Amino acid sequence: MTNPKQKLYLLISGISAAAILLIAFIIVPSMLEIKNLNEGIALQRLEIEKRYTQIQSGKRVTNLTKIKNDIAQLSSIFVKKGSELEFITTLEGIAQANGLEQNINLQTTEQKISGQIIATPIQISLKGPYLNILKNLSSIEKLDYYITVNSINLSAVYNKKDTADINLVKQGMVEAHLNGEVYWETNN
Repeated sequence: MTNPKQKLYLLISGISAAAILLIAFIIVPSMLEIKNLNEGIALQRLEIEKRYTQIQSGKRVTNLTKIKNDIAQLSSIFVKKGSELEFITTLEGIAQANGLEQNINLQTTEQKISGQIIATPIQISLKGPYLNILKNLSSIEKLDYYITVNSINLSAVYNKKDTADINLVKQGMVEAHLNGEVYWETNN
């Protein structure tokens, strides 16, 4: 029979052997597998970051191209400095096509909006049938030029005695006064 000291040594040896086997066959392989998974995750993270950077770079180039196209399109809505006659001729053509009398008053004051864009006050007076004035306004709205209308005043056509001419009112004749701004692009 073995004495209690030997039993204790055998028990400690058995537990130590079991611990060594546990460490050797379960814990060490698990640690190696975890280490390999961490390395794989790190490589995937780098690959994802690389792809993300490439995608963002591609988007910037695409956005830059889109912005250049937008700038060209925006530039086309402004009246170019020096083509005032073309702008006024266009407005006169619209009024004539709608059978209206028209007076255009471009103010000499300018307000710089930003960079090369300035706003110039404009006043347009129209006289003619109400429906034709509406058609005229619709045609102005469809122009490629950027014009803001701040106010529109419609009134019956008056004769020289400052009384409404009943015949003109029956025909739907009105006067329209538009106040607004037209935007110009300078070449500076």
